[in-house]
Amino acid sequence: MSASAGTIFVYREELEYYRNRKLSGRQKHNAKWMAIYNDFVIGYESGMTMVEIAKRNNVSERTIYRYKAYYDKIREKEE
Repeated sequence: MSASAGTIFVYREELEYYRNRKLSGRQKHNAKWMAIYNDFVIGYESGMTMVEIAKRNNVSERTIYRYKAYYDKIREKEE
């Protein structure tokens, strides 16, 4: 194998690694997210406070307010 062929092989392996790697960061709509969001909708529509919903789902109040923003955006599109 020549030096250039070896180099190309290394680059292909590296390219394959970057194509197949899992991107980090928040996964927005996975099963856990949807379960908590659905519970948020039920609680919010039944009159629970944001603090009660957060404690019930063991998440931060900030997370619940993110759900509320998403909820408001979805409701706005429906109207």
